[in-house]
Amino acid sequence: MGDSRSFGSKGPARPHLISGVGGLKGEIADLRTDVDTSFTSLETEVRGHVYPQAEMQIDGAPTEGDVVVIGDDTYEFVDAAGNGVVSGGIEVVFTDAADALTGIVAAINTLGTEKVVASVANTDYLHIEAADKRGGTPVPVPGPDIELDETFDSDDAVWNVENLNVYLTAEVKKVTIKIVVDADMLAGAFDIVVPFSAKLATCTIVTDAAGALDGTKAADVNGNLTPDEDNNLVNVDMSGGGAAPVATDIVYIDVVGL
Repeated sequence: MGDSRSFGSKGPARPHLISGVGGLKGEIADLRTDVDTSFTSLETEVRGHVYPQAEMQIDGAPTEGDVVVIGDDTYEFVDAAGNGVVSGGIEVVFTDAADALTGIVAAINTLGTEKVVASVANTDYLHIEAADKRGGTPVPVPGPDIELDETFDSDDAVWNVENLNVYLTAEVKKVTIKIVVDADMLAGAFDIVVPFSAKLATCTIVTDAAGALDGTKAADVNGNLTPDEDNNLVNVDMSGGGAAPVATDIVYIDVVGL
């Protein structure tokens, strides 16, 4: 039969591989400990960066008089400046859905009283996060008691939560991905895998290799992000040319999940 034997059958023991402080068994145990520790650290970091947030999709032009409520602030859409808003309201002038989104983001970040920061996510979502001040820097849990409401006559735009304090108990996750663009990324779409179900993805910053900001490129990337909740990933497409990034640019993408 020779020296051949099936996998798992008994063979000559090799003590230096299965015992001893410097043996392979000890090295494997150390490696497993390192991996477990690193994963636990990553999980803790991800869970620790929980940002109270909410979003609504505005994919059609509002009707004049439609309102968005964030705590004590009421934002009312009007066709032209000075058309009149509800008492104490903040007017948002619009001509189409894109105007409505950029207008309300600017109003929230500059005219509101609540400590939130607004942005446009995934092209047609109004996204807000609890912040250290109006239009400021997002802050993690606990969530503030800020009630959310809306009235849209011709659109089904609704907040996904009724109060930012829902995140006192909800398990929300957020990570920021830094990408240094190379030729392969520009050749076609690619996926970013995250350790949770990806709900929203937003390109926050694009810079060149020297750190100079380029808001046009950021907008281009932002319009080509596709979160995949079922597969824990975000599809990114920077192959369209035009205002897309170029090799050596640096792209920052925020991914949040519930």
